[in-house]
Amino acid sequence: MKQTASRFPLTALINSLQAGPPTIGEVLFLFDEVEGREDFEELLDEFLPDLKEEILFSSHTGWTAKFTEAFSNRYFRLEDPLDYEMLSDELTLYDFCHIMPVACYGIGSEDYHDNFRDFGMGVVIVMGLCEYPYTVTVNSNMEMNGYQARIPILEYLEDFYGQELVSKIPKTGWGSEDIAEVTANTQYAGAGDIALMLTGLSPCEQLNTAFEDVQEWPDWNRAIVDNLTGQQEELKAILKRIDGFKEMANTDGETCLKELIDLMLNSGKSPVEYEIRKGYSYAIVKGR
Repeated sequence: MKQTASRFPLTALINSLQAGPPTIGEVLFLFDEVEGREDFEELLDEFLPDLKEEILFSSHTGWTAKFTEAFSNRYFRLEDPLDYEMLSDELTLYDFCHIMPVACYGIGSEDYHDNFRDFGMGVVIVMGLCEYPYTVTVNSNMEMNGYQARIPILEYLEDFYGQELVSKIPKTGWGSEDIAEVTANTQYAGAGDIALMLTGLSPCEQLNTAFEDVQEWPDWNRAIVDNLTGQQEELKAILKRIDGFKEMANTDGETCLKELIDLMLNSGKSPVEYEIRKGYSYAIVKGR
């Protein structure tokens, strides 16, 4: 008679004992996960019904990892359960069943301001060319923070490529959509993709979101899964273009920067201009 996966942790424990002595970790897991087991089975029924028994009859401590791997192969990449530091020190099965840890490729505010050097020269070049991607606030002297935030990036580029070349970049940078338009159908299309990613305007939602900036992870939802799954072919194409540009920039960043500046200057695209409205503590981009 074919064995079926039990819905009851105590039965699973008995099965485990019959198969051989479990580890202490496995025993504790079984007793701690009573609340989440039924939810986990429902998750399997919804998204991986053909793998349900295979996963449930595997080691209990590997359920979330096996689900993550199988789901990522079938739909879209999830973050590794072992990396869920944003949830708690120890992720429970119940936790796993009530968040959908979509893999995020975006660059967050902290990384933009403090860790931009870690992303490689390709990304830094685009940061230098592109408008400030966050709200431009205005202080009491009517000074805008967007200018100051770009200075360390431009100075970093100057260290590599010289002040003469970098000084050709407008103080406010060019709009991300303009960069994407000008570089489309060129070898620098990946630079345009990065620009859109920085400003949250990429057609793929996973590129617009940074892991560090997620305030609340979505619950498991078929509509969200279908929507993100439908973006995967385009996402793969974009990531391929981005990787291609990064490789070029690592090989000869100076040529990349020079030719990108020339493309933008010759395109007739104007640098970003801000408008300060009376009574507001922030500036808006003109024309938007």
